[in-house]
Amino acid sequence: MVHKIASPFGGYYIYPDDPENLFQQMLGVKSKVGQETSHEMTPAVDIYEDESAYFASIEMPGVNKEDVKISCSGGTLTINADVNRASHEGGHWVQHERRIGTYLRSIKFRTSILEDQISASYANGILQLTIPKKSDKHKTVSISID
Repeated sequence: MVHKIASPFGGYYIYPDDPENLFQQMLGVKSKVGQETSHEMTPAVDIYEDESAYFASIEMPGVNKEDVKISCSGGTLTINADVNRASHEGGHWVQHERRIGTYLRSIKFRTSILEDQISASYANGILQLTIPKKSDKHKTVSISID
């Protein structure tokens, strides 16, 4: 976990309370979910499943529905969206903490899915996806002998 403490001189001091996190940052290991790397943000995802489908909830605050792009190929679902903030002329930012950049997340499913039947809805910064699974039920087929 990373803590930010306001500096009396403006800005923030950032320090980890986890030595492993500090070591990973020194090695340049990609940041964890919810943190940004060069304006690329990895949204938090919750996925649960039943026998017929996966259900995913993806947090994407500040994103307009029209800016969300979802694609699926080879059993990998990819979600991305750009977040931009309005610019203001004639002044300057005193404090600017809200993130801008690109949300990007890819999810590889461990079972076959019906890519052409995925459904999505978006409200209040949460993208909801239903990803149907291909049926694994074996059918008995009679084979005739010639």
